[in-house]
Amino acid sequence: MKIKLVGSKDEERKMINEVLNNLNCSVDIEEITENNKFKYHIKHTPAIIIDNIVISEDSKLSKNELKNVIEQFLET
Repeated sequence: MKIKLVGSKDEERKMINEVLNNLNCSVDIEEITENNKFKYHIKHTPAIIIDNIVISEDSKLSKNELKNVIEQFLET
């Protein structure tokens, strides 16, 4: 699985890393700067792209909600 973090701040990066560590999964994480968000057609940041699916404004997700989203991608 590949995850791209677009325009994420430190607290979002820490939260996703913590969730991934708790799930014990190996994931490639790529960070995309705010300046390059239009390349991915993203209007509102921060956002997460998981396997080409965009989750916009991920900062509104709780840790548990983020975990549930990532688990759904791991099941497929």
